[in-house]
Amino acid sequence: MGADRAEFLGAGHGAHAAGDLDPQLAHADGSLGFVIVVIRHNDNNPAERALRRPVVTRKNAYGSRNEDAARLAARIWTVTATAEMAGLNVPAYLTAYLDACGRNGGRPPSGPDLERFLPWLAAPEDLRAWAQPPAPG
Repeated sequence: MGADRAEFLGAGHGAHAAGDLDPQLAHADGSLGFVIVVIRHNDNNPAERALRRPVVTRKNAYGSRNEDAARLAARIWTVTATAEMAGLNVPAYLTAYLDACGRNGGRPPSGPDLERFLPWLAAPEDLRAWAQPPAPG
């Protein structure tokens, strides 16, 4: 038996030769018990999955090439990931934000006009609208 199996079985369970059954798993009537082991890989958690898309995108684009581009990419991915986590349709959400920028003379909104776009402060009707795909055209 390999060291990893011996570690799994923990203290009090001796390591046996390959193919030997652990006596703790054998019942008095000769039947065998089974242990189901669920192995979860590190890339199977939400944080790892969330990072995968930006990392692969940067790899395919050969990096950001400079600090300003890296900062911009980080901001964009932060905004889009936040929108996704809030259950929003990212194109609809970004379209609404960019429309607000256009109505503000091409500048980002500020104060309450900006806070409207924070998912944790947004009005329920905005959240419902941004959860739908953007209107065509």
